[in-house]
Amino acid sequence: MKGRTANDPSWNPDLDFCGFPLARSALDQAIASIPELDANSCPPGATTSEVEALGKALRTDASDKAILDFSESVCIWGGGQGRRVWGNLRKRNSSRLAELLRAWLRNMDPAATYASAIAGGTTIDGLGVSFASKHLRMLDPTRFAVLDSVLSEKLGFALNSNGYALFMRNLCEFKQRIGFEQNIATLEYGIYELVQQAVRQRR
Repeated sequence: MKGRTANDPSWNPDLDFCGFPLARSALDQAIASIPELDANSCPPGATTSEVEALGKALRTDASDKAILDFSESVCIWGGGQGRRVWGNLRKRNSSRLAELLRAWLRNMDPAATYASAIAGGTTIDGLGVSFASKHLRMLDPTRFAVLDSVLSEKLGFALNSNGYALFMRNLCEFKQRIGFEQNIATLEYGIYELVQQAVRQRR
């Protein structure tokens, strides 16, 4: 990433997210890098915008193919253990996977709490909070963000339903406090990038 970042000597934190100091300029720089990171690090068919489009399309097409294509793309987009997660989902849920995903993603109450929304995914065998939150984030980036092991370990949010709910409440409050105008998922991405930089710097 070019420009001012978390390990830049001139980086002066003027914000704090749950005990993690960050500069607004560094946050903006991290967010500005999103398209570049998509092009360089995501496999074909799994850039952020492409997977978001698949999530949006589920509103009108909830066929087995659409549901499974979306879930597989989310897992690939998630990187790391994503392909393994997808393989486990298919293996452990067999022919019921599309039905289970549809029941969770399509029938979610619009007024569902963060805890109940994530719990609906983690009841599917093979899907933990990290990749369940990735599904939610791609389904509705204006409402949901990702809580993975990096943010969990660095910021102290448990990888369970209550931990996710607490993380999202804190993220929404932070968004309002700093007057952030883009969606909640974009804000989380910027914080994630800065946390990743801090983790690498300490190694």
